[in-house]
Amino acid sequence: MSTRLRGLAALAAVITMVAGGLATIAAFDAGAAPGDTQPPEGCTDVSPETGGVVYSCTEEQGLLRLQLNEGNGEPCAQVNNTGPNGQSLILSLGSAAAVDGALVDWAEIDFERKYDGIVRAQYFAGGPQGTPVGQLLLGCSPTLSDCGPDSGDGDNFRLDTKNPPGGQASPGPFDTIVLRLDASGASNGAFSLEGGADGTAPGPVGSTLSVNRNDSLFHVITHEVISYDGTLDCSDTDTVEVPSDPGSPSTSSTVARMENKDDADCALVPYTLDAGFDASTGRQTVDFVVGLTGQETAEFEWLLEWDPEPATYPIANTTTLDFGDGADPLQWCGGTYDPDGLTADLRMADVVPITGLSGCLAYQTTTLVGGQAQVTEVLLLSDDPRASR
Repeated sequence: MSTRLRGLAALAAVITMVAGGLATIAAFDAGAAPGDTQPPEGCTDVSPETGGVVYSCTEEQGLLRLQLNEGNGEPCAQVNNTGPNGQSLILSLGSAAAVDGALVDWAEIDFERKYDGIVRAQYFAGGPQGTPVGQLLLGCSPTLSDCGPDSGDGDNFRLDTKNPPGGQASPGPFDTIVLRLDASGASNGAFSLEGGADGTAPGPVGSTLSVNRNDSLFHVITHEVISYDGTLDCSDTDTVEVPSDPGSPSTSSTVARMENKDDADCALVPYTLDAGFDASTGRQTVDFVVGLTGQETAEFEWLLEWDPEPATYPIANTTTLDFGDGADPLQWCGGTYDPDGLTADLRMADVVPITGLSGCLAYQTTTLVGGQAQVTEVLLLSDDPRASR
């Protein structure tokens, strides 16, 4: 009753990639209520009633299948209740590129057990010394002597983490499982991982496969949490202080949401406006992050007030924009900007965006301050970049 484990350390024996969706996203705003914003496709709004915007989404990376063979195998393939704490078997996703940073949200683990042993599975995120995210116990049926007959799959049991036995709570997403025998079971209990020809019948995860349905299976996802500071409706504005070089006064950045460019009805969008200063380079950065699901035609006026800089002519420094694919020099829009307009929509009424670009420069002024030149810029945006100068 021994098994041979192949590829257990990295748990990457077989990876079958399947269709993907979206990463888990969470947004928080004390003034918003569930349903105020539209989550991305494939996501569910699970905002708490106390306020906040929380999206629950999953990006499906694939299925890991742990292959095992019966035979004499290695002695460590069987876990026995020996020593002060007994033996343990650790399964971990490891650090292979295909699973780096991933988690398992659903597993079907096939065990072969003997001598009425009770399996204790402890689940962790971040390795065996990481954050505990749950524990499940798998005991023998009282109607089965010695955990069932030795022939075929008579002594095999499948642990489904989404449908655990006895009403136990499912573990949270994990990357590591520590398996050992629980002290509540027989002192001579034993178990090993099984699968293959005499493995248990597949559950919901295994049923999606056309081959090797009886193996131990792990549904792999990626998980990401994004926090937003608030929500913006049309005509809303927000200002953030931009840190400066010590000794200089702080500057500011203001974002104003305009009407949607296709005249579609406005709905709240979650956003973050943040800024920083890199002392090693002397550059200021401002990040505008916004979720535009259902509001893809939203536009924004973005005012950036930069630190005073050497008063040269022409000004030597330039502003860059990075929409996630690398920083590029800021480019002028077309048309005409009206700095005297009372609203962002009136100021930007005759500004023409550049085809293929999500942001461009609509207005720029330079003022002499204490012998230095202070640059103020106004941008037209249809997406969320990082600006740096």
